[in-house]
Amino acid sequence: MAKVVDITGQQFGRLTVLERSFPNGAGRNTRWKCRCACGAITIVYKCALTSGDTKSCGCLQKEINIKRSLKHGDAKRNNRIAKEYNIWRAMKDRCLNENNHAFHIYGGRGIKICDRWLNSYENFLEDMGRCPDGHSIDRIDNNGNYEPGNCRWATPKEQCCNTNRNIWIEAKGLKMILTDWARYFGIHPSNFYYWATKGLTPEETVMYFFQKSG
Repeated sequence: MAKVVDITGQQFGRLTVLERSFPNGAGRNTRWKCRCACGAITIVYKCALTSGDTKSCGCLQKEINIKRSLKHGDAKRNNRIAKEYNIWRAMKDRCLNENNHAFHIYGGRGIKICDRWLNSYENFLEDMGRCPDGHSIDRIDNNGNYEPGNCRWATPKEQCCNTNRNIWIEAKGLKMILTDWARYFGIHPSNFYYWATKGLTPEETVMYFFQKSG
């Protein structure tokens, strides 16, 4: 009979071998009682330990599965891709995709996404938490980037009070906020942001549309 090599005290992945388990076989078929780093006790064949096939009591695979599910749309809570994942994806699209209809007021005017969030939905979710009902992402400083400390979950009313569109602009005896000027000229407010990227001040932009309208 082959001599059993004592592997007590050796570590394999997250498992530390405590003692031989009985009844037992011989050689590669010996079984060993192990303590996992998570505290659980498990019995493992020696061949599974030495080959690396078994590295934990099962907790490692559970963690890997959770991480994979997050990377593929936050595990589709309630059979739908999580709201937070869609928000993260839309945030990236309007900052990075020049074909996005809103690119000119985000990526086009220099709004960036911090490195921590850019390629990690997990980091974004960790920093922002779950989005409450009736809220969406809002940058506290509208000229700042998407990053921890400058983003929050806000209601439409809160976002309306925090938008660049509330800038008061006075021209030709009239004084209105940007959205009202847009309504006055019959254009979308985003057109003002487009001309702001060309270096025009809000007042110069209003005068431009006055000239354009004749």
